[in-house]
Amino acid sequence: MRLNLLVIFHFLSHAFVFPQSVFLTTFSGTTCYNVLSYNLDLDIDIKKRYIKGSNTIHYKTEDDFIQIKINLFKNLSIDSIVFKNQKLTFSHDSNEVTINFSSLQKKGGKGSFIIYYQGQPHEARNAPWDGGFVWRKDTLGNPWVGVACQNEGGSLWWPCKNPLYDKPDFATMSFTIPDSLFCVSNGNLIKETPVGNARKKFTWAVSYPINHYNITLNIGKYSHFSEPYKREDSCAFPLDYYVLTYNLDKAKEHFKQVPKILKAYEHFFGPYPFERDGYALVETPYWGMEHQSCIAYGNDYKNELIDFDFIIVHETAHEWWGNSVTAYTSQELWIHESFGTYAESLLLEYYYGKEAAIQYMEKQKTKIKNKQPLFRDDNYFVIEDTDIYYKGSWMLHTLRHVIKDDNSWFNILYKLNEAYKYKLISTGGVILYFEDAKKSNVELYPIFSIYISNTVIPMFCYYVKKEKSGTFLYYKWNTTNQDFIMPVHLQLKNKKELRLISSAEFQKIKIKASQAKDIRVMTELFYVDYKDLSDKK
Repeated sequence: MRLNLLVIFHFLSHAFVFPQSVFLTTFSGTTCYNVLSYNLDLDIDIKKRYIKGSNTIHYKTEDDFIQIKINLFKNLSIDSIVFKNQKLTFSHDSNEVTINFSSLQKKGGKGSFIIYYQGQPHEARNAPWDGGFVWRKDTLGNPWVGVACQNEGGSLWWPCKNPLYDKPDFATMSFTIPDSLFCVSNGNLIKETPVGNARKKFTWAVSYPINHYNITLNIGKYSHFSEPYKREDSCAFPLDYYVLTYNLDKAKEHFKQVPKILKAYEHFFGPYPFERDGYALVETPYWGMEHQSCIAYGNDYKNELIDFDFIIVHETAHEWWGNSVTAYTSQELWIHESFGTYAESLLLEYYYGKEAAIQYMEKQKTKIKNKQPLFRDDNYFVIEDTDIYYKGSWMLHTLRHVIKDDNSWFNILYKLNEAYKYKLISTGGVILYFEDAKKSNVELYPIFSIYISNTVIPMFCYYVKKEKSGTFLYYKWNTTNQDFIMPVHLQLKNKKELRLISSAEFQKIKIKASQAKDIRVMTELFYVDYKDLSDKK
């Protein structure tokens, strides 16, 4: 399948528009209002695996409405919805809630309503790959609870507006639990309030826009320690760590790598985006998740990337890519995961050099499946494999060598993150930004297209032919797009590197190599396949 010009123009038409005017058909009933903030207040019954409480949704009216929609999984029951001290009628079908207001809410107004609900939330079988609560006990028998819901969205356990295009400006989360345990959520701990019956309410607040799937809670027998992180610009914010009590000494040693990770990412992508809320790692009973300013960590204190822990490296990258710069739709999560996965190799390059980064990229390449595109612009596209991580990472690695100017390349990454800080961007927006910012003459649209919307990668075909005037290399791309043009780097027998701008039609160049086996396609720099056609000529 090819990303044709009509699709590109569709992307670009809303690439820089804030999301209220987009997806009117797909998300009918949600575009007429914009969420300003959430105020979640829940009582957690750990023994019964039951939650009960409310969410107050503050909103701004974007268009006149008398009816709106929110999302909440059907297994959770709504007791009532209250607006200006009056109960509203509603229907709860599937995972969608339709709310009926008693009077017209006019464009430009602001308001709030409270949803009271309860029930047993969905339990994850294999978090974080499937969403839900994780009810576990630590090795001492203490309750240990977490929740992750990237694919399903926040409505798996609390009522919210599920489309990614509407990030609230801030949020407050309160959780009541046994007072023998500690609760960690996003942002800053505002207060701890005893409520009687040996229970305590923990109130946390986020002061930045946040994705609904990034809001989380963690309950356990936690020990806390902290250290200051000071940037070169003298800005300082705390690094907080919440770990199981018996892992405290191990964590103090292992988490010494965090400032180094932040330093590298700030070099490539700009200042840490959430300094008012700080940075936190929280030990969880599942592998990991990029919960904003409250990263879930469950990798058993292992370093897989030389001296670095894969989960800390990957999930921390999401503070820039996914949490700050956010895709318009869940179908476009390639934006989060491709940049986040590519960041892993940049961290290694920062500390160990480009060769170490390329070796790591080669390991990523072995995980690419090419069974489905990274993104398809329809409502039925479901991400079913990990190519949004590894193929997306290799697409970016390839683009770096297409541009062939590291100063320009790293400036694009830095400025893109700066331009879309706390904002949303579409697939078309990413393509347009790169195209506008590049300093090369190579058109990037067809290159993005071939990697994002195809499952067949470019095939570099070539052969060597001796003619009267010398020896010539004939070469072309074999792709699903006959208009495809992209550079490729070859290495000759004498180690000389040759850069060719190849198209779908055979071209030729005079070379000193005497036969095709003296030519190596530099697949460590480009995600392509190749075929020597010499035997057929």
